[in-house]
Amino acid sequence: MTTIEPAKNHQIKLVSFDAEGTLVTPDFSSGMWYECIPEYYGKKKGISFDEARQAVADEYDRVGDGRLEWYDARYWFERFELGDYRDAFERCRTRICYYPEVAGVLSAVGGRYPMIIISASIREFLEHLVADISGQFERIVSSISDYSELKTPAFYSRVCRDMGVLPEEIVHVGDNRQYDFVNAGAAGIRSFHLDRQGTHGGPGTVRSLAEFSRIMLDS
Repeated sequence: MTTIEPAKNHQIKLVSFDAEGTLVTPDFSSGMWYECIPEYYGKKKGISFDEARQAVADEYDRVGDGRLEWYDARYWFERFELGDYRDAFERCRTRICYYPEVAGVLSAVGGRYPMIIISASIREFLEHLVADISGQFERIVSSISDYSELKTPAFYSRVCRDMGVLPEEIVHVGDNRQYDFVNAGAAGIRSFHLDRQGTHGGPGTVRSLAEFSRIMLDS
């Protein structure tokens, strides 16, 4: 993969954050996908929770995360004929939690650069996931709801055009190596992979948002 040369700070016009796994912990999603949906499915089918969880996971795998439907709770509730997804959402919403460094990072980075969110979460979820911090961002983008796209290089290019900036004028950070790091980088954006588990290394990898913030403010 070609390494993108860092932009000089005076060229940066926007800093972009992914949402789930970056600003917001995965607890909400885990509860929705692997607890609520299997529970509803098991009751409908008259099978145990463990059986339902395996059956649901198998269906997730058949669709795969390369398709838009994989990210859309409405699709799964319709596919499994489980009723209104919002009931499950209300049960899981208490699990929405920000990573502990988020408040300080947004205050520091936002004090120097305008910020946006670029997420693959559907807007119905996204509006609640980032409700407590949404006022700090110029725009909150859902690739699924707003563009009917995954976070591909073409999608990132569209966001740049819509925001009126060049790709090299945006910095993006997220926890998905392919969608947040590789694809954003392929669009010409200076991208960072947030790898809290330390699975990867090399240029563009950070272990925390605090490390990302230091790079943004000190480079």
